[in-house]
Amino acid sequence: MPESFSREVPEGSKAPAVYGKRNPQSVIEARQRRLYRRQLEGLPARQLVLDHADRESVSEKTAWMDWRVVCEWNKSDFEQERATMLSRLQNMRVRA
Repeated sequence: MPESFSREVPEGSKAPAVYGKRNPQSVIEARQRRLYRRQLEGLPARQLVLDHADRESVSEKTAWMDWRVVCEWNKSDFEQERATMLSRLQNMRVRA
């Protein structure tokens, strides 16, 4: 067997990850926040996700998982602001 395919691990050390390393939660959350901010650009969801995958160098599956988190954040934001939303809309209408 060629040397490059050998997976010998010295005693007492952990085996190397086969599929690469995982990102810490802080890196993942920062990536999701960037997608959250980009929503205001007015692009459709599919385009946002595909652009997110390209910009962040992640797979489409990971980009869609980020999008699901962003959708949950949107739901929680709406629930928190629901009580004050009507009065703000009325104020905007009166000013117009």
